[in-house]
Amino acid sequence: KKQLQHMWAKTYARRDVYEMLVAAEGSASSDEEKRLADVVLSKFRQAGAGLSSAEARDKLSALDARCAALAFEIEQNINEDVTTLDLPEEQLDGCAEGFVKSLPHGAGGTRRCSMKAPVLQPILQRAKSCEARRRMLEASQKRCLENNGPLLDELLSARHAAARMLGSSCHAERMLAQKMAGTVETARNFCSEMLERLQPLRNAELSKLDSRKRRDLGDEETTSRKRKLSDCEEPLGHALHPWDIAFYCDMLKREELSLDDEKLKEFFPLEGTIDRILQVYSELLGLSFERSASLPTWHEEVSAFEVKQGGRVVGHLYLDQFPRDGKFAHQMIVPLSPAFIDTSGQRCVPACVNISNLPRPEGDKPALLRFSEMKTLFHEL
Repeated sequence: KKQLQHMWAKTYARRDVYEMLVAAEGSASSDEEKRLADVVLSKFRQAGAGLSSAEARDKLSALDARCAALAFEIEQNINEDVTTLDLPEEQLDGCAEGFVKSLPHGAGGTRRCSMKAPVLQPILQRAKSCEARRRMLEASQKRCLENNGPLLDELLSARHAAARMLGSSCHAERMLAQKMAGTVETARNFCSEMLERLQPLRNAELSKLDSRKRRDLGDEETTSRKRKLSDCEEPLGHALHPWDIAFYCDMLKREELSLDDEKLKEFFPLEGTIDRILQVYSELLGLSFERSASLPTWHEEVSAFEVKQGGRVVGHLYLDQFPRDGKFAHQMIVPLSPAFIDTSGQRCVPACVNISNLPRPEGDKPALLRFSEMKTLFHEL
């Protein structure tokens, strides 16, 4: 990933290529060619190729390189974080029995809980102990705070300095120049309009969650009082805390919709779900996905596929599905290599990896996906 980022950064910063493209810009005849020229030249200008001074170009290149290094270090700190909490088993009451048993033992008869999504989310959604949910959410949100705080400060300063060198007022203006919004004002107005429209729905849902928690607390006095949420008041209800949101959302879904994520998981075994998702893409795109044991992988748990069209290999797909220390902690698609012609004239096909952090199989039971995990996997693939 770092090598690819460095390669593209160097490519778009080349003054000689930029000058040739500027000279050829007027030869674009069709709307598609003009659009391509605008997009490509914009990338070169954002990389500093349009700066007349070689010293300025070098300074911008150094700033952007530092920004990339800081962002990578921040991400890597989070990926390598091994924060855990030892929770008494009674504080995990409400979580599935199989899930609790799958957690490693901690000190004094506790269970050791990591901050990885397959552990964090079930506890936030099902643990009846408010204290357990609070401790888990706070520990998750405070990960790497000591190490990443100074790095984030430096990153923000470096991004601002780089943006100013290109004549932008801030980093957001520099980035949005290449996006659909185009300007900071357009993006800000869009967000403000969306917030204004969603505010009544947000307040109504928070009030409903708050009322449900008050019923659990048995606080008749506070239940009888109606508290209107407004911009100047606290964002959550009187009884509701951030670590309660997932818990009471899940509870109301079960009570009002008879929809239980734990039971719904039985319909989404990991391997079968992957096969069905790939079958959908096969039908849509006219491709086939064949598992390959011969393709090299970086970890024994990574699955590799040959992507074929008409019997010809057109790409490689890797699935890195389970959490481990040092691995990216969320879900995303990452390009591993682009298509290119090597020095011998042979075409090398593109490759990408779907990085997930999904539940592992438990003993002889298959890994089962929550509905939200299935949706995210479908989206990312």
